[in-house]
Amino acid sequence: MKFFVALVALVGVAVASPARFLHDGQLSAILEAIQSPLTDPATAALLEQQLQELLAVDPIVVGPGVIEFPELPPSPEPIVIPPPVVDPPTVITPPIVNPPVVVLPPVPEPIPQPAPEAQPEASSAPLVQLILNINQA
Repeated sequence: MKFFVALVALVGVAVASPARFLHDGQLSAILEAIQSPLTDPATAALLEQQLQELLAVDPIVVGPGVIEFPELPPSPEPIVIPPPVVDPPTVITPPIVNPPVVVLPPVPEPIPQPAPEAQPEASSAPLVQLILNINQA
């Protein structure tokens, strides 16, 4: 629906505009003729005026301008501006949430192991024994 309204508005503006369309080639030829140093100044002024009429542009007036301001009737009472109303900030406290309680399964007690057998004391025997078989010839 919005698209349809926008399309109708665009078509209405396009139909209502009094602009005549020029091709880019015609427009560039007119601008080159106006800016050319070989063109007579009177002819350049005439071309510029015709270009403004084709584009429906009002001529630019350079000079002082008179701006008229409308007179405002004096008000019988002074203007009073009330102080701004500022709402105090609202503090929202977050709800208190208890942390989840973790229930651990019971830890089984270790089963008593039989006492290890007594090991003989360490002897002074070497840990590595080298056996050398040397055949003498």
